[in-house]
Amino acid sequence: MRWLLLPAVLLAVPAPCQAQDAGPLRSDPYRGMAREVHERLENVGYQVFVSHRGRAVLDAQFGFARLEDSVPVARDTRFLIMSVTKPFTGAALVKAVTAGLLDLDEPIGRYVHDYPPGRDPNMTLRSLAAHTAGAPHFNHPARKALYVQHFRDATAAIGAIRDSALTHDPGTAYEYSSSNYNLIAAALEKVSGQPFAVFLDSAVLQPLSLGDTELLDVQRPTPRLARNYTLFDLWTYADLDELQIVPTWDYSFNPAGGGMISTASDLARFGEAFLEPGFFTADELNLFYTLISADPESPWSFGWFVGENDSGTRQIRISGATQGVMASLYVWPDEGIVGAAIVNSWTREARDGELVFAGLERIMSAYLEEQTN
Repeated sequence: MRWLLLPAVLLAVPAPCQAQDAGPLRSDPYRGMAREVHERLENVGYQVFVSHRGRAVLDAQFGFARLEDSVPVARDTRFLIMSVTKPFTGAALVKAVTAGLLDLDEPIGRYVHDYPPGRDPNMTLRSLAAHTAGAPHFNHPARKALYVQHFRDATAAIGAIRDSALTHDPGTAYEYSSSNYNLIAAALEKVSGQPFAVFLDSAVLQPLSLGDTELLDVQRPTPRLARNYTLFDLWTYADLDELQIVPTWDYSFNPAGGGMISTASDLARFGEAFLEPGFFTADELNLFYTLISADPESPWSFGWFVGENDSGTRQIRISGATQGVMASLYVWPDEGIVGAAIVNSWTREARDGELVFAGLERIMSAYLEEQTN
């Protein structure tokens, strides 16, 4: 038995690895690879999905969505995905640009009239997408006070950064900040006349049939949402002896940079849209596979890191994390393969993210190697 630390009581619960896993492909060797990492790292809950040219290679779930109630992770269990939100925002931006609603090289002040201070003309939508705009970023635990505030939409959420200094002059350096993507969402609200959540749903989520993906609103009940757990102190990151529940904080201050929930299967379906023209045109896809900025140098396109995988071929990838949460999405277009993984715990041996990084990449590579032999 393993002990779970709750706010006022200690409850005895079964060890994570005792859960009955669900889903198809039970004898699949790739399922065994995923299970091995999940159990070795003593993870709580794990979803992983790999597809090749639209066909499921691995669709697996392990462990618990709610450990204290022994609720297993199912295929439709929904997890926080944090910064994996950004390519959804990037997709909405690209669609808005194609529709003529936004101009990437216009100052953000044209769309968000009270930001930035002084309405710097070099803070453009392009610089925001590349993380070269200088908008401030709030790391955990510095955003502690924001976790108990609720912002009605992305425009209101700009209030969280309005009084904070820029990290650098816009367009002069690369520095990651989720606030960049929240400013993009505020611009989308301005030109569409809709809350970002509504525009995103109509422009991206509904056309791709991503029914389990949405912006999290903690003020209403959310079906099938996994709980998150950690073996590290919530604020100091010091080691704990027992798992602790991570509160369901309000992420409405960061809707477009890290406020979404999804499933591994929905993430993979979204990733498949980047393999070939269809939902995106060829010109739009080229935007996602092309670095936005070479001067200053940035590794980003529209919501994705752009580069090469271990085989030296093209990839776009994104990951997200906060206390008790890790998620990733990989797209290898030349091989036609997509991989997504999400976990709901930070355990002692999992701090390097093997479950969503190296472990997922090994499965993707092993499948491709088998296909060539």
